[in-house]
Amino acid sequence: MTDIATQDQIGADEVPDLLVTLVELIAPQREGEVTLDQTLIGDLGYHSIALAELGFTVEDLFRFETLTPETAMSLERVGDIVELVGKHVADGTANLPEVAEVDAICARYGTGWPAPAA
Repeated sequence: MTDIATQDQIGADEVPDLLVTLVELIAPQREGEVTLDQTLIGDLGYHSIALAELGFTVEDLFRFETLTPETAMSLERVGDIVELVGKHVADGTANLPEVAEVDAICARYGTGWPAPAA
């Protein structure tokens, strides 16, 4: 699938970094850089409320259908989230978010999103 992002939209190639950033921002505990192999519950201290916050944030940002409980329960690692969202973006069942939407979410956690390369 061709990346049809605009300057106002996050590019498909930025989705993994964006998701890692979101996981890191919402994580109840983290030491050092968040990696794709880290587990949400064991390594990053996610609990039910934090998992719900992450799920709602990702669903809203990428505008795809609510995850089934079975799908949500299968997301154990950061890489699982990146893979799931990447699949939805690739097959057109999720949308690439606008830069302003990403900035607004990051601002809630006291940070910003890097501007896309020109």
